[in-house]
Amino acid sequence: MDRNFPRLRAGLELSLKNVYLPAEETFLTERLIKAASLPSSQTIPALAPLGKDPDALKAFVSKVIRETRLKDPVFALKLLGQPPELLTKQRDPLLQLAGALYPTYKKLKETRQKQNGELDTLYAKFIDVRMEWMKRDFVPDANSTLRFTYGRIRGYSPRNAVTYEPLTTFAGVVEKTAEKPFYNTPAKAVELWKAKDFGPFASSKLKDIPVAMLYDMDTTGGNSGSPVLDAKGELVGINFDRAWEATVNDYAWSSLYSRSIAVDIRYVLWVTSRVGGANNLLEEMGVTGN
Repeated sequence: MDRNFPRLRAGLELSLKNVYLPAEETFLTERLIKAASLPSSQTIPALAPLGKDPDALKAFVSKVIRETRLKDPVFALKLLGQPPELLTKQRDPLLQLAGALYPTYKKLKETRQKQNGELDTLYAKFIDVRMEWMKRDFVPDANSTLRFTYGRIRGYSPRNAVTYEPLTTFAGVVEKTAEKPFYNTPAKAVELWKAKDFGPFASSKLKDIPVAMLYDMDTTGGNSGSPVLDAKGELVGINFDRAWEATVNDYAWSSLYSRSIAVDIRYVLWVTSRVGGANNLLEEMGVTGN
């Protein structure tokens, strides 16, 4: 704890700067409503006094967010490192809620640690069984290791009559900005897009700024931030996620649905140059932003 305290404090300080209270309030409300709907065998004792009425839970969360002092970074950082007995004496509604939930959290954490220990043993046996069953070499688990994978930009169909195109554009970002209140797109970016101030970063085929791409490369844990190169070895994107259907990739890969997602490098350059006005960064990389 003492050795990692400076890093922990710096991390907390940074996270507090990024807190968006309306989103936090919505998230906590939804979690409590979902918890209230759990079957009796899974109920959380600390939440029982709050009842199950969604409107009452929403009002409770609104009051907690409004009255908590943890919104104040100075207060929150002051509490860091304090012993539990002092924290429980704080008459802060959010701290009191966290304290009430802690025994359940601790129990779940201990259960998860036990399960993970058992799974580690079972997974080793699973590999032995798989080797015996397949009777041939197969790709090992490469989670959190350096690896090189290859593939093609491809969309896919996750279910009947639904097809995902391989490329998205900034038009989709604008659509989400209008539909979702927490999808907070900088006004400057929208204005530049409406004015078609794309610079050299637009796709000639899409007539828009490309934002993200799907491809059938086999990526998994530890791949976020990996460069995506084309056949010429040129940087075309940055990997950041997998499609939902591809989360099974740790066990099996399929050309039908295994897709990873990258941000298109043209979008990165457009945001850097036009939205951020940081052409000096592009110049350092030898990229022309005009």
